[in-house]
Amino acid sequence: MTSQPTFLQHQSTAGKVMVLLGLALLSLGIFSVLSIVLVSVVFHLPVLSNPAILTQTNQPDVVPALKLMQVMQAFGIFIVPALVFARLESASPMSYLSLNKKPLLYSAFCVALLMLGAQPLINWMAEMNNHMPAPQWMHQAEQDAERITEIFLKMNSSSDLLVNLLMIGFIPAVGEELLFRGALQPLLQKLTKNPHLGIWLSAILFSALHMQFLGFFPRMFMGAAFGYMLWWSGSIWLPVIGHFVNNAGAVLIAYMVQGNNVSQELETVGVGAHGVIYVPVSLLMVSILFVAIRKREKEHMTQQID
Repeated sequence: MTSQPTFLQHQSTAGKVMVLLGLALLSLGIFSVLSIVLVSVVFHLPVLSNPAILTQTNQPDVVPALKLMQVMQAFGIFIVPALVFARLESASPMSYLSLNKKPLLYSAFCVALLMLGAQPLINWMAEMNNHMPAPQWMHQAEQDAERITEIFLKMNSSSDLLVNLLMIGFIPAVGEELLFRGALQPLLQKLTKNPHLGIWLSAILFSALHMQFLGFFPRMFMGAAFGYMLWWSGSIWLPVIGHFVNNAGAVLIAYMVQGNNVSQELETVGVGAHGVIYVPVSLLMVSILFVAIRKREKEHMTQQID
């Protein structure tokens, strides 16, 4: 039986990479415009005539407007281009994006535990990265990003928590994994003819796109970890779970800190003279769980072949 022809079947792998990136830019542009129009209509903010109004976060409607724009732009740059590209590239988009394979329960549990245990290591790496020499514009960009994040993470009710779990936890976890691991990583692996190089290139682009260079290295290593999870399991849901646990964990901790339910030190465990003692333990835990996931997925693959 011959496979069904696809729109990109005669395109080179490098050409497909360019098509995917072009789709991401085009979709981001469209959804950015739509988000501005929607914000103008829903919140009656004159964004088109006065873009600076979005910096006035003390105004009651500005933060909800920014959150709505964040969600729409995430759909635009991550989810839509990945789905469109998968449809152009494959007669089975779900299979191409590795959406159709359920993750093993054991592996999913290990991934969630790994991401929780990795927090001291991630925080330590972020602190080391932050102290590297960098131009002033990078520091300014990082401060601006941190300010927006702090504004988004200010939660006064359980409904604020749910909105943030959706906006910061679920949508980026699904969207970024669909684009970088589901759509881009297989192309880079094929282009370089090296699965490991493809995983790391995808992780580098994943981190660079966030435009927060003082947190580049921990984000890159997380991206590579998610890439190996996909490569070993053949299921996009493992990296999605890991990504969600990492993002949602930060949201939940911030919510509990604001409610005085936990110490603020929990947000920076692994940093400072006292926190650094947790880093070796975190590294050991991550290593053990990483090996456990690889071993279980390899055994499962062998069982399927037999």
